[in-house]
Amino acid sequence: MLGSLISIALYLTPLRTFYGVYKLKGGIEELTPVPYIISMFNCMLRIYYASCISTSGYLVFLISNIFGCFFMIIYITVYLIYSPKKVKMYTGICIMILDVGLFSLILLLTLLLWRGEERIHVLGWIYLICLTITSAVSPLSTIWQVIKTRSVTCMPFYDPLLTTVGAALWLAYAILMKNVKIAVPNASSLIFGVIQMAIYVVYKLA
Repeated sequence: MLGSLISIALYLTPLRTFYGVYKLKGGIEELTPVPYIISMFNCMLRIYYASCISTSGYLVFLISNIFGCFFMIIYITVYLIYSPKKVKMYTGICIMILDVGLFSLILLLTLLLWRGEERIHVLGWIYLICLTITSAVSPLSTIWQVIKTRSVTCMPFYDPLLTTVGAALWLAYAILMKNVKIAVPNASSLIFGVIQMAIYVVYKLA
């Protein structure tokens, strides 16, 4: 339950930034859309995975990711409204490839080719691979943005802090549930959360 609350808090952290963008009708330049697009994909994949497992233990996991999906849609929409035309095209292509294309492919293949426990097993491994990769790519894109701009505006300290705490709690939850497919991506998120905090300190003090 605590891990779920941390996850929800993490989904809410960009709210202040995007409200500022909305209020100023701009100021999107120091933000990158990649973490929000990836987070949207991860939430969708988690929702699908959790909905296939008909046990009450995964209900909290399901609800927290529905919540996350809702807020990622808001952030991406605001980003698209206030970003330059060239960035809009780049963002749209990323959304079509990842959130629409790849997720639709996973959904169709797993629904058509497998049934019951076999589908859950296959989906679990897809979930493991995709989330392990994206849990590395998403923070790397933010780290690159910090290095490029030499500014931590796009990565407030509470973002990696909540990521690290949330990942640690979900990792503990996965160990309790004996689910390696949830444990591995969260272990990866935990590592990159610590790296992001270190990067933040370096550039904040520079």
